[in-house]
Amino acid sequence: MIRLLLLLLLAVLSPAGFAIEKIDPDPKGVQLCENFLKACLIEDPKARLEAVIPLLHKSMLSKDGKDLDRNVKEFSYSKACGGAKFYALPVEIYEVHKGNVTTVGFKETAERGRTDKYFVSKKAGQPGRPAPLHVFWPEAGGEPKLMNIGSL
Repeated sequence: MIRLLLLLLLAVLSPAGFAIEKIDPDPKGVQLCENFLKACLIEDPKARLEAVIPLLHKSMLSKDGKDLDRNVKEFSYSKACGGAKFYALPVEIYEVHKGNVTTVGFKETAERGRTDKYFVSKKAGQPGRPAPLHVFWPEAGGEPKLMNIGSL
């Protein structure tokens, strides 16, 4: 009996039990990633922010939706804008990891859907690995939005 329980536990906890499902990139997800990289390269800060806001999930925005959440703006947005120049345009998707359906956001920004990781490739000659942009697909339908942008 103990041996059976150990075998079952090993099967559940084995690396195969946690295997990442790789899927083909959805054209809408690819376009979203490309639009984001292009927006991050806009030199005028106001125009750049105006181009980025519609691409992000509402949970990353201020309550009125006209600006970024302070933490997003200071950290992941700032990092993404600084790093975007190292990534290929037109965007090249290295691979996509399918996510699980979950709820993102909180209270008025809560939304159920799936978040996939779109790994964008660097420009030729740039060191480093592809970086994930997290693309959220609303369960209720609608356009995908970015959820996590700070890995660029």
